[in-house]
Amino acid sequence: MTDRKEGKLSLEDRPHYFIIAGSTLQYNFVKTVKNHGFITHVFDYDSDCRCREIADYFHEISIDEKEKILEVAKQYHPVAVTTTVCEAGNVSACWVSEKLGLPYSNSYETALNTTNKLRQREVLSANHLANARYVVAHKYKDLSVDSLHFPVVVKPADRSAGRGISLVETVNRLEDCFNAATRESPSCTILVEELLNGPEYSVETISCGGVHHVLAITEEYYDGSDHFISSRHLMPARLSENLTMALEGYTLRLLNAFNIQFGACHIEVKLTDEGFKMVEIASRIGAWRDVLLKESYGIDFNENLLLTTLGKQPVVAHKHQNFCILKIIHSAEDNNFYREMKAKHPELIVYEEVKKFIDRSSNCLADSQGFYFIVPSQPDKMDDYLNNRL
Repeated sequence: MTDRKEGKLSLEDRPHYFIIAGSTLQYNFVKTVKNHGFITHVFDYDSDCRCREIADYFHEISIDEKEKILEVAKQYHPVAVTTTVCEAGNVSACWVSEKLGLPYSNSYETALNTTNKLRQREVLSANHLANARYVVAHKYKDLSVDSLHFPVVVKPADRSAGRGISLVETVNRLEDCFNAATRESPSCTILVEELLNGPEYSVETISCGGVHHVLAITEEYYDGSDHFISSRHLMPARLSENLTMALEGYTLRLLNAFNIQFGACHIEVKLTDEGFKMVEIASRIGAWRDVLLKESYGIDFNENLLLTTLGKQPVVAHKHQNFCILKIIHSAEDNNFYREMKAKHPELIVYEEVKKFIDRSSNCLADSQGFYFIVPSQPDKMDDYLNNRL
């Protein structure tokens, strides 16, 4: 553990606040918590993680070592334990919160149900909500191949960020993709789902005491590969008023079905011929949504998450409405477009974190080589920017 307040703890009256995971995507939340006067503790196995530089205390403990986090919590008595975008961190945060009796956290059961993809399907079925057809298997030989209707999506039940997911169009690739998913799954639990056709959207919500607020809807796009790697997002989504109302109603039913009480949710859906169907749900902030919400609506997602972990209602009034595009760099084409944007329209890029480009393929979202946000000055150029055209 690194103690940046050594010798001053006995004089410190400010409350302690635990944040699980210390990646770049959590940096703004740690700053928000510090700005409110809390003593911040960051937990991560990576001693070089980004948030270490601003945390008051850094604990070199893996985010899934919840028992060790609990032992530290018993020493410091935090007012809250949470994460922003990390699924494994969310499970640990809810478990530790439950053990400590902290009142403004989702239950451990809710965290498991919104992390494990098999549990998600089971919750949908139990609540008679629109669901994809699926089968589950632990070994390929146990899979009833003759019952499948191709194309299908193969995914590990207990991984995130697109790890181990594949689109399988014929039986010839099924065993290889199943085995690839198994290598990514700690429990060797594999889902084989029907492919939901139609445009994809994500919904960002915030809740406090079971009172839910839909903050925004985002258009989501993928890189075109068989691994469904997220490549670009647009907020707000260009949906009709009727479809927006339908999606908001479906979202509220999902939040209640999964017993969401506090904090953020990120819900991915497809608009199929039968209406909206959930792809996945996570009881955390969606990656990069804090910037998208700030630029699109003037809503401070990190501030609102902090408020709900303290039992206070969020501030969700939209201050303005702008379109904001998130671009994720995976390929040489993506990198070339970013360089062209930087050269010709640097004023449109409102935030960026881009690595030195290495020409290699991405197999999941974690392989990306950076990201940046564009606020278009001409709305009619949005599709060009989304598709790497100037």
